[in-house]
Amino acid sequence: MSMPFDQNQYGHQGHYDKDGLPVAPPTYLGEQRPAPHTPMYVALPQVAQQKSWVVAVLLAFFLGTLGVHNFYLGNTGRGVAQLSLTVLGWVTAIIIIGFFFLAIVGLWALIDFVLILLRSGSMSTDSRGVPLN
Repeated sequence: MSMPFDQNQYGHQGHYDKDGLPVAPPTYLGEQRPAPHTPMYVALPQVAQQKSWVVAVLLAFFLGTLGVHNFYLGNTGRGVAQLSLTVLGWVTAIIIIGFFFLAIVGLWALIDFVLILLRSGSMSTDSRGVPLN
């Protein structure tokens, strides 16, 4: 479709100054025009991918004292705490106090395992609030 010679891309008649050079057309109240730097497309937000409930249960059962299930669910603070207490427990086990740390982490991991298994409390979702699949 071709436009007449004196119409611009918005369909307005061409406007010229006294020397015959083209000038921007006047704007009218309520006139809708695209912004000069409007992108051709807009990126859609990413859909949060669900974490697997089975993977979380298996990680909590087999590697619970290392906090791997918490890292998987995005709870890095809890994971670092469990991992640190486990390492501290093994390092200080030689002076007997380490067994106390290992017992605490073992109980914590067992409780996390049961909470994930029952899909209860904060262990029913990942750190973003997305339910486990």
